Amino acid sequence: MNCKPGDLAVIVRSIAGNEGRIVRCLEFVGPGDDQKLCDCWLLDQQIPGTLRPLRVISDSKLRPIRDNNGEDETLTWAGKPEGVKA
Repeated sequence: MNCKPGDLAVIVRSIAGNEGRIVRCLEFVGPGDDQKLCDCWLLDQQIPGTLRPLRVISDSKLRPIRDNNGEDETLTWAGKPEGVKA
């Protein structure tokens, strides 16, 4: 999961042209109407969709905007890839 409840996030992938839009993740809703079964978030606003406006989006299409030191939290649960020097 990229986002947590309450996070501001930027949309990084969208076939409807929403890249760069800032949204707030209100609540994790699990599989939603985001084109296929996915881990989805209820958003604080509607965003344009290809067929209709949407209030949910896949977690994989979001990147959280957080006030931290810039470290990627993914390394804490996934570990550092082998063969990569720090």
